Amino acid sequence: MNGIRFFRSIQVKLIIIYVLLILIAMQLIGVYFISTMKTSLTSTFAKNMNEQANLLSEFAAQTLSGQPGNTAETSGQQTTEEDLNMLVRSLFSINEAEIQVLDATGKVLATSLQAHQSYIGKKNTSLTVSRALQGIRDNEEDVIDEDRVRKKIIAKPVMNGEKIVGAVYLVASMKDLYQTVDRINRIFMSGMIFALGLTGVLGVLLAHTITNPIKGLTRQAAAVAEGRFDQQVPVLGDDEIGRLSAVFNDMTMRLRDALSANEEEKDKISSILANMSDGVVAA
Repeated sequence: MNGIRFFRSIQVKLIIIYVLLILIAMQLIGVYFISTMKTSLTSTFAKNMNEQANLLSEFAAQTLSGQPGNTAETSGQQTTEEDLNMLVRSLFSINEAEIQVLDATGKVLATSLQAHQSYIGKKNTSLTVSRALQGIRDNEEDVIDEDRVRKKIIAKPVMNGEKIVGAVYLVASMKDLYQTVDRINRIFMSGMIFALGLTGVLGVLLAHTITNPIKGLTRQAAAVAEGRFDQQVPVLGDDEIGRLSAVFNDMTMRLRDALSANEEEKDKISSILANMSDGVVAA
């Protein structure tokens, strides 16, 4: 019952409404801000990868277009692979990324990761690679690996004129990007909690400016009901509550005057009635 009585207080209701409005507003702003920021970061990340993939395909085209055929000597093939390996290692350095250059059959010719050197000579069966070798340029895919790390995959065809001579394949981790989003989200949540605390304090102060005059009116009304007209409600402003206080004070004064006049009339009637017997005897 005490809890129910507590929530019936106007002051508590005002504070709750004030805090809830701020909370809802900040939630809407936060969702929009975080969503917009995440979209912007991911689009920038994808744009950067696409630019590097396009640049790499142009460099690789020069090497792959002069690649010896199946009847060429092994030394020529090794020279091509060494050039491609030097290319992907020295010119492109995306954080935690693997860059592969493939021939027209999808076989890996070079990779930027030292740990994946065993992939060289093997065929990359990724769907994005298959699409790139068909001449489709827009090949992007977001995957989550076995370590629960989100990665972006991009594959671009390598063209020599109108002929597809190979493909470039990029796999980059998006862990740093999502860690940045999480950090910003935590900062926003901390700021929101601080703002809610400050809002609660301001709500209490604001509610006091409204409820204190109402409490004063309540005490004055109780005093008037007991017949005490000597108190006045303080008028703290020219707002609605201030005007109500002024009107209440005026009503108290008029009621006091009316009761005073009534008492005088009552005394006169009592005096007349008390002396009426003498008048009757005299008559």
